[in-house]
Amino acid sequence: MKERVCFLDVDGVLADFARQAHDMCHVDSQLLRKKADWELTSSEKIGQEKLFYFCDCVDDFWRTMKPTKNASFLYNYCAEHFDRVHFLGGFCPSPEYAERFEPVKKIKEDWIKENIHGIRENSQILITPFRKEDFVDTTADCYLIDDLEKNVIAWQKAGGKAILYSTVKETIKTLHALSKKPSEQMLPTKSYMTLNFKGIQL
Repeated sequence: MKERVCFLDVDGVLADFARQAHDMCHVDSQLLRKKADWELTSSEKIGQEKLFYFCDCVDDFWRTMKPTKNASFLYNYCAEHFDRVHFLGGFCPSPEYAERFEPVKKIKEDWIKENIHGIRENSQILITPFRKEDFVDTTADCYLIDDLEKNVIAWQKAGGKAILYSTVKETIKTLHALSKKPSEQMLPTKSYMTLNFKGIQL
């Protein structure tokens, strides 16, 4: 039986990037992500440049980001259903950001350790400038949970399995549905089976 490995995206899945972009930059990051650069209006381009500046140069942008609702619950649910769960965070593509790779990498690693509870010893924190699909291991059942459709598609093309994140509830529903397939050896946990996630409002 293949080892089951899950990679959890950080920004947008565990960390509330959209809220931070709105609160600090007054930018609707969801709108920007849905449009190609050539489709952006002049004001949207200014907003995008402002967001890139904060991502590149303002450490508090990452340090003070809030976790998404039930982020720790999602991690722990995955940790119970997979052999290993790793955090997989990316980097902004601008040259200025690349120059600050190490300090921002440290900030993101610290954020995960401080905001995600119950991290297992075999979970790695991978903050990388490389393509996420480069982490697909075809010798394992390799899953990605990510909020960007292009990352999901690229992961699947590389031979992995991917879930497009919308909410914790929908993600767990999808994982649970996959567990029904004969080829998937993944059973629901007690927390899933008891009173609709007792104590957790999803």
